[in-house]
Amino acid sequence: MAGVSAAEAVRQAAPEAEVLLVTGEPGPPIYRLSLTRYLAGELAADALELHPAEWYQAQRITLQHRELTAVTPATRTLRFRDGGELAYDRLVLALGAHPFRPDLPGAGLDRVYSLRTREDAEQILAACGPEVPCVCIGGGLLGLETAGALARRGARVTVVEHQRWLLSRQLNRRAGAVFERQVRDLGIALRTGVQTRRLQGGTAVSGVVLDTGEVLPAQAVVFSAGVRANLELAQAAGLEVGQGIRVDDAMRTSAPDVFAAGTGWSTGHPVRHLAPGHAPGRHGRAGRGRPDCQLSGAAPVGHAQGSGGAVVQHRPDGSGPGRGSPAGSRVRRRLHRLHLAGGAADRGHPAGRCPAGAPSAAAGGVRTACPPLDTAAEVIRFLEDQA
Repeated sequence: MAGVSAAEAVRQAAPEAEVLLVTGEPGPPIYRLSLTRYLAGELAADALELHPAEWYQAQRITLQHRELTAVTPATRTLRFRDGGELAYDRLVLALGAHPFRPDLPGAGLDRVYSLRTREDAEQILAACGPEVPCVCIGGGLLGLETAGALARRGARVTVVEHQRWLLSRQLNRRAGAVFERQVRDLGIALRTGVQTRRLQGGTAVSGVVLDTGEVLPAQAVVFSAGVRANLELAQAAGLEVGQGIRVDDAMRTSAPDVFAAGTGWSTGHPVRHLAPGHAPGRHGRAGRGRPDCQLSGAAPVGHAQGSGGAVVQHRPDGSGPGRGSPAGSRVRRRLHRLHLAGGAADRGHPAGRCPAGAPSAAAGGVRTACPPLDTAAEVIRFLEDQA
């Protein structure tokens, strides 16, 4: 997302620039936050794409599928797995992240997955058919969205969460208890306050062993334990790296004409709201350090999901891409919609109940689900009101 946003912003600001977008994944870049909607059957595969292939042609953005293996800022060159090299004038690194998988015995068995790519989603769908016992390890937003999507497909889903209640970072205990009742009412089994000790099976997983001694049957396991920024290339290139690639307010790294966007950038001051991928890409813009091209505050670690390495090549004279968005612009970070089947729960409202004052849509005289809860704060307020 961040790489595509950066490339799009450069094209808009510098119509004559040569723009090359490089990704190590097959196919056009996708909107990763919609992968659980694809799992749930709400979206077709092509709806995951940020833009169709024709868009890149129309925007004169060259899309290449090759794996970046080294960045050499001193010579402004890139090296790829296929042995090729490429020179750049300006470079935006949107290196993305990889799923964190705990180092548990059995984690390398077949039918053990994480959800990060379209290929991951296809494998999970193939393994988690109707009545198949599936275990989702991790009770955060992604884990719950995945569990809800697979339950909608008819799988027998169990969520394992080591915290004492679900969404413990977002909800207090009373609100968490209300939310857990709604999840259980949808046929999703929960194990909270427990640790996963190991996965058992021959060549493929057959069960999840908890620290209580309980063994959960599992013909498929999906880890949803967060992500880790891909920082290895930046470190090897000699860029300053802390919790992420260190950048200034114009998204410039410690190397000349190298910028960072998406997952894994860091500065010294916080921002309250940040939309995944878009703000870092658009504000970064491989800019020239202009005062009006600064990001007003950046999270200690950017949590937006990247779409691979974006290489932005500017005009031969080295001129920059132009102005960025005004400093201090606010973009709300939307909460993931949980794919919980049944009435208003489809839209994020437990048990079909709307928050006080929220309008409900009506079609043909039939009252339908109320609008979705857009922010984490709204979800928390609603659940706490019901507790």
